[in-house]
Amino acid sequence: MKILFAVSLLAIGGAAVLSYMTRAKLIEARADKDTNNKAILRIHDDAEKVNTETKAKWEEWAANQKSARDEFLEKKVLVRDTENETKKLKDSTEKIEEIGKKREEMQHQIDVAIGMAGGSLETLADEVKALQGETDGLATDLQNLNKEMEVAKKAAGESDAESARRKGVQNAREKTISLTGRAATVLEVNTEFSFVLLSIGRQDGLTTDSKLMVQRDGVHIANLKIVALENNRTVADIELKTMRAGYQVMPGDHVVIETSVQ
Repeated sequence: MKILFAVSLLAIGGAAVLSYMTRAKLIEARADKDTNNKAILRIHDDAEKVNTETKAKWEEWAANQKSARDEFLEKKVLVRDTENETKKLKDSTEKIEEIGKKREEMQHQIDVAIGMAGGSLETLADEVKALQGETDGLATDLQNLNKEMEVAKKAAGESDAESARRKGVQNAREKTISLTGRAATVLEVNTEFSFVLLSIGRQDGLTTDSKLMVQRDGVHIANLKIVALENNRTVADIELKTMRAGYQVMPGDHVVIETSVQ
């Protein structure tokens, strides 16, 4: 009986220990699951943020493309109007020259008729007066055309300047958008002074306004601030206040670039 009792006690004790170990493993597994779920949610939120920002920048790029096309069409209209005004000016100049020749002919007739009797001089004077009125009217039209042409030329010049400015802005935006989301690599890390050397530079479109984020396996580790920009590499300080607890920036880490669009 004592032996059976002892065996029973051992069995009960073993069952208790096994139950305790099983419960501990379940608690540990549940904690690991919660940790993994939180990490997945953070990665999902970061991905949603990047997708939203990228979509907004592409929409802004499309709006600027439309604005540039509208500006180009306005410029074509101004050029056409300028060409029309130039043609009108040419036609008016030819009419004035033609009237000038008629006036010379009339003056010749007046000179011939100076010695003639009767009312022929009065008839010639009326014709000269009418011709003078026509000439003055055309001269006024010519002045107005000149003013209109100057206005059209000025508008066309302003349109050219604005188009060039918009084109420059658009090129900058396109370059900025093409750089956004691109990844560089951390080449070296100076832990004493908290700065890094990156594998990308000015020739790749990077500017001092570019925002840099260090990531590893999709996890945001820290932000960087550019302090020196060269053609094919960049030196940046590690912003320690953004450093994720328990992490350090290491060579080989990915750096995601976000460039501000002005």
